[in-house]
Amino acid sequence: GNKKIVTIKVSETANYNEATVTVELTVNRYDLTLTWGENTFVYDRTNKEVTATIEKLYNDDVYLSYEENNKVGVGKYVAVAKLEGSDKDNYNIASNGSLAWEIVQSPATLEITNDLNKVYDRTPTVDVEYSYSGNGEITITYVGIGNEYNSTSTPTLAGSYKVIVSAAETVEYGAIEVEKEFSISKASIEITIDNKTSIYKEQFE
Repeated sequence: GNKKIVTIKVSETANYNEATVTVELTVNRYDLTLTWGENTFVYDRTNKEVTATIEKLYNDDVYLSYEENNKVGVGKYVAVAKLEGSDKDNYNIASNGSLAWEIVQSPATLEITNDLNKVYDRTPTVDVEYSYSGNGEITITYVGIGNEYNSTSTPTLAGSYKVIVSAAETVEYGAIEVEKEFSISKASIEITIDNKTSIYKEQFE
């Protein structure tokens, strides 16, 4: 604390002589306890920040500055608070001067958005389309239902199938997999007979 020299003097009176005493006083800093806010956040590509509040005396010019309290990426961090302001020397951080905090992995969303059903026409079905919120590598597989088809290419032949869309795990997002069944229906065949008339005698010649 700060040391102060204080001199107390009592003037002479009719009954007492003048008296003087000098003492050394120690003024200790006021202990502040920090109250931190939320310490766990889910990654969403935006800045995350942790801060603390203090209860100070009077209207002194005292506030907090921070290290490692503002981050974007997934990870574990330790924020450290420091006193600032013209009156900071009158205060001391007694406890909770730092905070362990983290940004955790986000669950990704993945959805197949188009219709793969079609009628057989000798061409492959359309490629699958999807909506994905993450940043992992995408794998697409087409699997036959009741047949042995298994490929990363779209099927052509009539039958039942399902498409499996998988997104790999990354630092920021968890792995996810969705699937959707579809079918290539058999095409109708038109049979046209050109000559519907014949002479009876020609059947035996």
